[in-house]
Amino acid sequence: MDFIKDLNLDKIRNVAEDVYNQAKPKTDTERKVYEVLSHKNWGSSSTLMNEIARDTYDFDKFPVIMRLIWEGMDNRPAAWRVVFKSLTLLEHLIKKRIRAVRR
Repeated sequence: MDFIKDLNLDKIRNVAEDVYNQAKPKTDTERKVYEVLSHKNWGSSSTLMNEIARDTYDFDKFPVIMRLIWEGMDNRPAAWRVVFKSLTLLEHLIKKRIRAVRR
């Protein structure tokens, strides 16, 4: 019964998102971006965002990263956390002076 008492919407969403992300086949770059743009209550690590920033220099990875960021910003209003994290990641990429992002 303690399990049911501790159950809330955020925990259910986090578990469902973890299961979905594990089942969905994706590249290492997509996995990093999905981890940054998760519904979890905490922000992402700057180390992970720096790895994504480094990946933007690769011509094959850059369109994938930007597509996932734009998809994150185009979320429904109830998923405000993903929109906020998308904007935070984009801000990080701009501050790291990634030339391709600033165009």
